[in-house]
Amino acid sequence: KKMMSDRPQQRKKDKQKQKQPRSSMEDEEQEVLAGLNLQLGDLDLTSQEIDFDEVDGDLLRFQKDDIVRDALHKGVDLRQYSRQIEQELREAETMCVNDYVRESADLAKLHLQIKGCDGILETMQDMLGSFQADLGTISSEIKHLQEKSMTMNVELRNRKQAGEALTSFVENAFITEELAQAICQAPVNEQYVQHLMQLSGKIKFLRQSEQRNARAIADMLPVAEKLKLKAIGRIREFCLEKIHDMRKPKTNIQIKQNLLLKYKYFYEFILDHHQYGSGPAGSGSSSSSSPLTSSSAASSADGSGSSSTNVAAEIRQSYMEGMTKRYYGHFKSYLSSMKKLTDSSHKVDKQDLLGTDESKTGGLFSSKKTTQHMNRVFNYADRGRVLELVGTPPIIAHVEEQRKAKFPFEFTFRSSTHLLMDTATAEYAFLEEFYGRSHDPSDDDQALKAKQKERTNTAHQMFTRIFAKTISMFLENLEDYLFSCYDSLGLLTMIRIVYQHNKIMQQRRVHCLDAFFDRVNMLLWPRFKTVFDANVDSVQRVRQSTPNLRPHYVSWRYAQYAAAILQLNEGYNDDIILSNLARLRTVVERLLLSMATGLGAPKSHQIFLINNYDLILSVIRGKDVREAKEIDRFEELLSAQTAQFVEEELKEKFGDLVSFVKQSEFDMSSAGSSSSSSSDAAALASASASSSGSKTSQRAKIDTGKASRLIRQFTERWQDGIERLCSSVSKSFSQHGPGAGAGPEILKQVLVQLVLYYQRFQEIINQCAPALAKDLLPIRTIMYEIKKYTKKYAPDATN
Repeated sequence: KKMMSDRPQQRKKDKQKQKQPRSSMEDEEQEVLAGLNLQLGDLDLTSQEIDFDEVDGDLLRFQKDDIVRDALHKGVDLRQYSRQIEQELREAETMCVNDYVRESADLAKLHLQIKGCDGILETMQDMLGSFQADLGTISSEIKHLQEKSMTMNVELRNRKQAGEALTSFVENAFITEELAQAICQAPVNEQYVQHLMQLSGKIKFLRQSEQRNARAIADMLPVAEKLKLKAIGRIREFCLEKIHDMRKPKTNIQIKQNLLLKYKYFYEFILDHHQYGSGPAGSGSSSSSSPLTSSSAASSADGSGSSSTNVAAEIRQSYMEGMTKRYYGHFKSYLSSMKKLTDSSHKVDKQDLLGTDESKTGGLFSSKKTTQHMNRVFNYADRGRVLELVGTPPIIAHVEEQRKAKFPFEFTFRSSTHLLMDTATAEYAFLEEFYGRSHDPSDDDQALKAKQKERTNTAHQMFTRIFAKTISMFLENLEDYLFSCYDSLGLLTMIRIVYQHNKIMQQRRVHCLDAFFDRVNMLLWPRFKTVFDANVDSVQRVRQSTPNLRPHYVSWRYAQYAAAILQLNEGYNDDIILSNLARLRTVVERLLLSMATGLGAPKSHQIFLINNYDLILSVIRGKDVREAKEIDRFEELLSAQTAQFVEEELKEKFGDLVSFVKQSEFDMSSAGSSSSSSSDAAALASASASSSGSKTSQRAKIDTGKASRLIRQFTERWQDGIERLCSSVSKSFSQHGPGAGAGPEILKQVLVQLVLYYQRFQEIINQCAPALAKDLLPIRTIMYEIKKYTKKYAPDATN
């Protein structure tokens, strides 16, 4: 940096020197050379011999040089050229020497600076060398410290592990005085559960520890066993006291059960240590029997000399005995209340059947049946509401007794079964929660499944024993009722109630009442089949006396009965129900046909069947039954009988016209079939001629006099005939009550069929006797008159 900063000053000096005279410059050069102390006196440029071999080589090389070759080519004087070159070299040398002389001072300074730098670098080298030696010493010390630190870490880790293991051992094995006092003297409450958990953990550790031969374990194990027995004794007293409280009358069992669930660990503590039995450490015997198979109970309250297995069995046995009596008494009282609320004024007996003639009932020991009572037996009416109440709470007995309310048996059956279902659900949940083992977070899937299976089995076995008497009482009461029950609709309703209740229990995932529901179904279905068969047999035994043309009472009852069963079967599609209904339908059809046959006249026969079929359809449709084979079958029968009645009615009022149309159409069809029987395709023209000839022959065959007389008679009497048709139809069929829609519909069909016959009569006249067509009555006139009669004999007009 110093040299760079000195260069501008040196350039200024050089310029000043150039301005000085040459003599002064030469003097200064001499002084500088003297200062440099250059010894040039011994320099002799000609003291050495010249090697001309090298000169020859130089000459050959110079000849190749472009400048030399060009100079030779131009004839330049080489001596002159050589002197010129020497002069230029001398000048260049002089200038170079002058440049070196001018920079000599700077070079001297640079030389001194380089020397100074060398000294400094040498000092730094010495310092770094000492530092390197120090670092080597420090590195060895660090390695030593690192090895020592690792050794200390291993020792510290080992000591911590040993300390933790020792601390854990001491905490798990040592029973403090506070814990012992709490187990023996502290009140049995929720805090006592925590003390039991501590004691249980210590007992498990003492028995399962790997240091079984340790002196501490040998000292603590007897103490732990004594505390365990003391705790079991106190738990026994507490649980038996709580169970005894549940037996008190008017006690809310669910509240007591929820309170007892807070202490579920008490029972689990007994189960966890039941295999050790009683007595000193290691002297207990292991029990492999199921918790429910042991029936022995401990007699000592403080736990001394008693097996914890027996204590668990005693708690279970005491609970089952107490709850069995409590539930039995509770449901016995409730069933008695429901029996008082059951409406027995309209009880159905064995004479209330489809084929029973109420006019022939009554006697010395029975009252006469009324028509109202018989209709009520087969009319479902408001009794179907019970299926809408399946999920509602049961009937509150004392409230309904104060209201003096009465219910059909299926209502009280629904209420008592629903109460049993709710009680069983709550009890089963308590048994599974309190008497089952809790899940441990460390359990694997297999252990969880095993515990869950054990919980389910324990709860199911205890539930079966607790509710055995109650369920037997339910079944006995049901059997007593079914023995004298002839209400098939009520039986089928109870079957549906049982199905719905069973479905609710399946949704709750509680299967404790599955066997009960199966038993109830096994009682209800056979009884329903018996009562249904009795109704079918009663229809077959109906006396076929000569009836009037109005609907028979069997038709009315059958329609109500079939509609009710179809309503109860809606959504279930039970094949058993459908097959029984088909059997009953066949029997009713046979009865009606046999009764109609006894009427003699075909028209009366048809009127009777139409009235009965229409009544049945009207009743079934009025019950909102959507689709049923009964509807399809009776619609088919009604349509067939209606068509026959229409023909009979027209024959009676317009017989000549109907006979003439049918005979003429038959003759024309016979002639047409004979003319078209020829199969010769080549004689198409002759076939056409024969066809025209056949038409001519048809015209000739028709009695034009008879046709003219029919036209005249119809024109004069058609209005009177329609009036008589309307009057006859209205008298034959009821215009009020069930089945009243048949009359107007049949009248419409009769009038429409009359118009069709007359239209066919016109076609015959136009085709066979065109000359008479001018006398025909226009169909529009007939249609206009028919509309008036239709309105006149409509149900609204008659009302």
